[in-house]
Amino acid sequence: MKKKRSFLNFGILSLIVCAVGFGVAPYAMAHSIGDILMTPQPPAELLDGDPVTVRFTYVTEEERGVRIYAIPYTKGGITPGAEVFQSPLYPVGKGEGSASFTVNSMDIRVDQVQLRMTAADDPSKILLEHFVDAIILFSPEPIYAWVENKHRHSHHHHAY
Repeated sequence: MKKKRSFLNFGILSLIVCAVGFGVAPYAMAHSIGDILMTPQPPAELLDGDPVTVRFTYVTEEERGVRIYAIPYTKGGITPGAEVFQSPLYPVGKGEGSASFTVNSMDIRVDQVQLRMTAADDPSKILLEHFVDAIILFSPEPIYAWVENKHRHSHHHHAY
C-alpha cells in the first residue's frame, strides 16, 4: 500500500510539472518582434517633426490581430513631444510591418525606442514591449546651426 501511494504522489507531481512547463513555453513564444530596422538609422540627427520609421517582423497568437506602435523614450520615460503614428491591424500569425513616430519638442535626445504590441481592439492590453537602444537627436534647426547657436549663447546674450 505504502509503495502505491508514493508512486501516485510522484505521478501527480510530474503531471503538474509537465503542465506548468508546457503552459509557460508557448505563451512566452506567443508574441515576438524581430528583424528591426530603423530609418534613418541611429545615431541620427533630425529636425522636429521628421518621422522615424521602424520596420519589423512579428509573430502573434492573438486571434483578433494586433497593433504595433513605435514609441520614443528619453531617460526611461516617453519622450516629451512624442507623436506616435497609428498602427494598421496586423493579422494573427506571422508577418511584417512598420511603425513610425516623430518628436515635436525643442532639442531632445531619444535614447530608446519601444515597440509595443497591443490587442487590436484594446490598446490598454499590452502583449509585448520590446526596447531597442537608439540615439536620435531632434532639434528645431539643422544641427550645424544649432551647435553654433548653443556656442554663441553660452558666452554672452547679444541682441541679434
